Amino acid sequence: MRERTQLQASLKRFRGVESELADLLGLIELGEAEGDEAVVAEAEAGLRALTQRAAKYELESLLSGEADANDAY
Repeated sequence: MRERTQLQASLKRFRGVESELADLLGLIELGEAEGDEAVVAEAEAGLRALTQRAAKYELESLLSGEADANDAY
């Protein structure tokens, strides 16, 4: 049951990142179409933050194996 809960949480985070990425890309397209550089800059800043969060999630997923919580000794 614990593994299922962890997998559901990971999937929820992934879907959140995916949704936010789509929103930010849409915002960039809209800003470019309207010629609004402030909107584009804000969305690009959001993309940078999203990239950092995604990298953190990736590292967490790499270190979430069955034995990763155990000590090395």
